[in-house]
Amino acid sequence: MKRSLPTWLKTMSRSLELRAAFRTSSRGFSMLVAALLVAPGLLAAEPDRALAVDSVCAWGRLADGTGHLVRCLTESESAHLRETAPAPASDSTKPSSVPLAAVVPNDFRPEPTPVPAPDPVEPVPEPSDVTKVLAEVGKITADVGALPEGTKNLNKARARYAECVEKNGGLSAERGSVELRFLVRGKGRVEGIGVQKKRGVSDAAAKCIADVVGRRYVGYPEAPIVAATATVSIIKKKR
Repeated sequence: MKRSLPTWLKTMSRSLELRAAFRTSSRGFSMLVAALLVAPGLLAAEPDRALAVDSVCAWGRLADGTGHLVRCLTESESAHLRETAPAPASDSTKPSSVPLAAVVPNDFRPEPTPVPAPDPVEPVPEPSDVTKVLAEVGKITADVGALPEGTKNLNKARARYAECVEKNGGLSAERGSVELRFLVRGKGRVEGIGVQKKRGVSDAAAKCIADVVGRRYVGYPEAPIVAATATVSIIKKKR
């Protein structure tokens, strides 16, 4: 006689069977979801393979420009389209061997940009043409003390003294001179200058030389105010 299982044992066995069935169905459901997620990516990765075969229109389709199918093409229409298709873009981009001048009319060719002419170079005059005389300041004589730096500083403008003579009548003899009288105060500069006497040059030339010497630094005097005399000698250049 076959003995029946207790009720609690039957209940436990049934629970184990339901749990195993649930695990199997859950695994299958998970695999189905994964397949649905992966499938679009595979189709997108290989669009050419997906569109390689048209099961509806074997020779191509005729659309209305808005994405709607009008009808399928016939075999003869497809062959005609292939024969009349334009050349590939790569052939049209190749440079032409025909020169541009042969195909562009003269009226449409750009005119060459004019090149500006260089500025004329002015001739540099020879030194003999600039000044024909030489000028030099002798020793400065101060009424009180001495001005040892004065002669060196005034001789820095020798070219300007010669220019004064050239622009104002030149030198009327082989040698000329301009004697200047001026004051020197605490700042060590020439003040109150005037022409004491001149020889071989015009009045304008002498005044020009005095203007150049004015306000130049000659050194600090040994008294609050000192009067001094300087002589500018001018000679003609030897040719």
